[in-house]
Amino acid sequence: MSAAASLRTPGRRAAALGLACALVAALASRAAADTASDLAGAKARLASLTKRIASEEQAAARLQDQLAGTDAEVTTAERKADDIAARLATTERELAAARARYEALRGQLNALARNAYIQGPLSGRS
Repeated sequence: MSAAASLRTPGRRAAALGLACALVAALASRAAADTASDLAGAKARLASLTKRIASEEQAAARLQDQLAGTDAEVTTAERKADDIAARLATTERELAAARARYEALRGQLNALARNAYIQGPLSGRS
């Protein structure tokens, strides 16, 4: 007797139908269980990732604050460096002027000494 022929009796047909329904129900409940566990796992991963993102955002905010502080320090240092450069330029100009004045006075002193030598020691006594 073939499988098709064996299902022709009403009792066997009912048993086969019941077995098929039970198999479908078992697979459906397993699929539902797998879906539920997958969903629970996905929710857990989402919660973990959300927590990690919040932690990373806090770390990024701290780094941003540190960067802002460092930027302010660099700006202050640059301003001080500019002030020092300006004072140095002023000092160099003043030094050049003082050297020029020194050279002029030295030239006058040398001229006086030369004239005094030329006129001799008794030139001031008349």
